Parts: sequence; structure tokens; C-alpha cells
Amino acid sequence: GDQQKEGVDYFDTFDPIVSWNTVRMLLNLSIILNLSPAHVDHTTAFVHSTIDTLVYISMSQGWQCLNEMGLPVECKEDHVVKLNHNLYGLKQLPHNFFEFLKGKLIK
Repeated sequence: GDQQKEGVDYFDTFDPIVSWNTVRMLLNLSIILNLSPAHVDHTTAFVHSTIDTLVYISMSQGWQCLNEMGLPVECKEDHVVKLNHNLYGLKQLPHNFFEFLKGKLIK
């Protein structure tokens, strides 16, 4: 999650896993209740979850910076960007996605 402390639990990860028994049970319930199961694109769903903390990343080589008029300018070494959505490789990503999914399922 996003509450890790470097040097203490920084390399611990949050990764909720569904069991196949749960999947089978949900599919059986959908048949019994005459419901149509919906398909979810899980490949890109991870990055569409919202991010609830301020995260800034430094600019990688090859990125092009734009000025206020949208014209390309040279990026400075101290340029950073603020993330508005999750990014693959972000330590908070599994936790943020789980909270996003939980909120959608409870609605």
C-alpha cells in the first residue's frame, strides 16, 4: 500500500488474489439467479483506478517538455510530473486498484 516506510516494510506488497472457488461460485450464482456475467478488461483496469496520494516522478530521458503554449522545450533535470492516475510499477497500484474495485462493487 501507500503506508510503507523505507527500510522497514518498503518491499512488502499488497496483492489481493481471488480463488478459483470464488469465481466458480459467482458464475454458478449468476446461472441460478438468471444473471448475465459481464466481462471486465482486467489488462488495463489497473491503471484506470484513481490515485489518492500525491506522487511525483522525475522525467525520463526521451520525454519532451512543453511550454505554456504547447511548444517543445528542453527538459531540465529537476523537472517532475504529478501523477493523476496510477502507473504500472507504482508500489501503491495494487492497493489503489483494490480500493477502487471495492468501491465500485459495493455501489
